[in-house]
Amino acid sequence: MCKMASFLWHDTSTVEIAVYDLCSHSATQDHFPSYRGAVGWHEGHYTPDGQIECRTPSGRARNAEEILRRRYPTFVAFFSYAVSKREVIISGFLDLSGLSSAKGLVLPRTLGGFLSLNGLTSAEGLVLPRTLGGSLYLDGLKMK
Repeated sequence: MCKMASFLWHDTSTVEIAVYDLCSHSATQDHFPSYRGAVGWHEGHYTPDGQIECRTPSGRARNAEEILRRRYPTFVAFFSYAVSKREVIISGFLDLSGLSSAKGLVLPRTLGGFLSLNGLTSAEGLVLPRTLGGSLYLDGLKMK
């Protein structure tokens, strides 16, 4: 299992990304078989604490990370974009405990595992999934 949210990225001047399973690079590569081992396609992560990591065989591509940061300035922006893609899945549990605010966060309608939003200080506007196959963790959230 990879860090949330995993993606594949293509080393071009515009940095193309591919998302499918936000918990698994290998499942995303299986979904896009032409990308597996293809020149210029690499693994990446955008974590709830705001870290972007664009891996390369020799380290990290800081320029690609900067491009993605401009396109998706926050994890919430990236995650909401990814979830808006019809084919995107989350194969494991959804651990978003690194977020402090849910403002603008779009969650999937169905989640098979548990959902952790521990650490949120604001859940204003948050719409929870209709179906949740596990527990919901909201430790730290202060209700008004």
